[in-house]
Amino acid sequence: MNKKVLILGILTVLLSITIAIGFSYAVWTQTKEQDVANTFSVGCFNIEITKQENTINLDNDYPITDETGKTRVPFTF
Repeated sequence: MNKKVLILGILTVLLSITIAIGFSYAVWTQTKEQDVANTFSVGCFNIEITKQENTINLDNDYPITDETGKTRVPFTF
């Protein structure tokens, strides 16, 4: 009987530690999203966008082969 109580006690402690680690990870994990545009400036390099109506859109995109990528409409600077 004492052996079963000891095993149950150890399992309870291990379960409590696992729950505490999982909870603390969930509380301290941060997700950040960008809500402003990327801007940069340099002294000797100018970039000019030729078509502003054809924006770069990577929503729901997935990796493709080079051959398939070459058939798409490029975004030019």
